Amino acid sequence: MFPENQKKIALKLLSNSQTLDELVESTSFDKKVIEKELREMLKRKLVKKSEDRYLLESKIANELNKRKALQEVDPYELRVQAFIEMQAIKKDLLETYLGKLEESLKKYEDITIYSISKEKPLKQGEYFSSFIDLNCTVKDLAALIKFMFFYGPTSVEVIKPEKFEIKADDLQDALMTVSQMTQNYTNYIAKLIKEKEINDLDRKISQGKIGFKP
Repeated sequence: MFPENQKKIALKLLSNSQTLDELVESTSFDKKVIEKELREMLKRKLVKKSEDRYLLESKIANELNKRKALQEVDPYELRVQAFIEMQAIKKDLLETYLGKLEESLKKYEDITIYSISKEKPLKQGEYFSSFIDLNCTVKDLAALIKFMFFYGPTSVEVIKPEKFEIKADDLQDALMTVSQMTQNYTNYIAKLIKEKEINDLDRKISQGKIGFKP
């Protein structure tokens, strides 16, 4: 929702409005930095100004309070920002896929969603493309690996913590998850190749390209 500097300003404005000088004092930012960020936030309608005081737009304040309340009960500590891109030949088909993907993410038990949004489809060449922007926490490393494998995000940014300690048992579970999923994928590909070879052989026989002499 916010770049880092704007996020700090928004949090300062969450409880009450502040003047420019008060924001400089409470954030320890340079005054020019605060002015620049406030101009951008006003342009994006994230904050509003009343006389000489700045305050958050009510919609933004409600969203931040919602996230704050969720964070207090969230059992997971690994927070990520992920972008999942999709393409389709038709716009309505892409919108259907995006909707199904969003519902799937909301039902995924190993993550806690803080925000999720769909970008409007854009025409790029022959295809329409879009993406889902997801901000969530993840249960553990193994759950993150499953998320990466099943949803194939284009990019994932670790928001927090700065340091993430992994116990030997958790690392073992994560490695076993990678091993099992890789093996399943390999077996699936091998099965497809085998079926293709059989289909190719049947087609050649039916076309008379392969015959049998008495």
